Amino acid sequence: MLKKILIHDKAQNELWEAYEYYELQKEELGDRLLGELYNSIRTIVEFPNTGKIMPGGQRQFLLKRFPYGIIYSVKEESILYILAIIHLKRKPNYWISRLHS
Repeated sequence: MLKKILIHDKAQNELWEAYEYYELQKEELGDRLLGELYNSIRTIVEFPNTGKIMPGGQRQFLLKRFPYGIIYSVKEESILYILAIIHLKRKPNYWISRLHS
């Protein structure tokens, strides 16, 4: 089981931008997004190989009710590293440049 979660600064920004967007659309919708994201991360922690393999060997886990995916990898067998929180309809591979940052 994974013991630590790290999130790229830009992924953190993507998360809060998505949260703010949904909160402006309807009160508490941003909270629903965060809840689904939290549940998705719990699934990834339990089953780290569940996501589809992406360019660079990263994995992608899709949220069920929102058009977002979590791009992640497992480091040193115990660290979940979240590289991006991507909107599935926008620039699908923009995050690849983060592999070297």
